[in-house]
Amino acid sequence: MPGDPIPALLPRNGGHQFLLYGNSCSGVPGALHEKTFASVNAVVRRLNPQPEFILFPGDEIIGLSPDSTLLRAQWRYWFETEMAWLDRAATPGTRRATTPLTIR
Repeated sequence: MPGDPIPALLPRNGGHQFLLYGNSCSGVPGALHEKTFASVNAVVRRLNPQPEFILFPGDEIIGLSPDSTLLRAQWRYWFETEMAWLDRAATPGTRRATTPLTIR
């Protein structure tokens, strides 16, 4: 069944349970990668228990533009729509510190 919990892999002797995402290249409404990323997120939401934290080493958004307004819009859409399901207080995440833009 699509909504059934998926047992998460847990550390045997201490350690941390985490999730590593990579290269979603999303952030654009209606684009091909949005559907793929939504499918991955649907599986992640079913993990039981949820990860303690999430690592996202890069390519969260597609980028491909020198236009800072367009890039900010992609980041905003990625955070506010595509990752809106994530309870950031319960499951913190990381992203590249080299991203030159901030969402305002």
